[in-house]
Amino acid sequence: MSTHRIDLAPVFRRAAVVIRQDGWCQGAFAAGAAVDVVEAVRRAATVDGVRDGDAVDTAVALLAVQVDPLVINADPIERVAGWNDQPSRTLGEVVGALEQVAVGLDRERAEGRAAEQRHQLLDAAVPPLACPAPQAVRPILAQRADLAIRTDVFGTPYLRADRVRRDTLVQLAATWREDSAAVIDVLDALAEVVGCPRDSEGAEVDAAVEDVEVVCDMGPAEMELRRADLIQLIGQALDAHRASGPWAGRPIAAPAGSGLRRSA
Repeated sequence: MSTHRIDLAPVFRRAAVVIRQDGWCQGAFAAGAAVDVVEAVRRAATVDGVRDGDAVDTAVALLAVQVDPLVINADPIERVAGWNDQPSRTLGEVVGALEQVAVGLDRERAEGRAAEQRHQLLDAAVPPLACPAPQAVRPILAQRADLAIRTDVFGTPYLRADRVRRDTLVQLAATWREDSAAVIDVLDALAEVVGCPRDSEGAEVDAAVEDVEVVCDMGPAEMELRRADLIQLIGQALDAHRASGPWAGRPIAAPAGSGLRRSA
């Protein structure tokens, strides 16, 4: 089963109950009976003594997106643990964050069911084709193909974000329509340094690209993400991490000497 399609709302709610019943701690995953938010998620994803590792990985990654702590470490466990351990953090904030993610997942699940019902009503209203092609079958809540993380045969991860390129080209065309001469000038300058680079670090190319961005009034190369997009990308990123070269299958951990808690 794909990790980003399992229902994690009950896990977050059970984690909130674990903290309320057993107590909350900081600075460690557990202190006596008390637990931090990471350990609470682990226990919430354990049934009959068996821990669902995929559920833990995905739930902690989702929680890291929610709390977004300012911790210099990409590991979701360390990010969430760092947020948990902030001196100003309160028990109410920790429990509230768990319940907030659960509510968001419930809302998304309800929206998905509503979308499925709309599709079913539409299918019922429109007569089926006499000989429908297999590709004509519409998947329910299909993943976005234009926004994805994948790995090649060597385990190298790649991020695809077609919307960023689309927006860039649209903005370039819009500026061209208003002032084609200015656009031509900066593109000619970019073409010259790309064709005959004079520095190995690419500083000239970067400067020429920045000139294009300024003339075309381009903002940051970013796009808005829906919660469904985040869940899809988190699941794909975890899959890519497990498949990436010499790191395949290894848990992500904080670097030695970082002072951060290590993933257990």
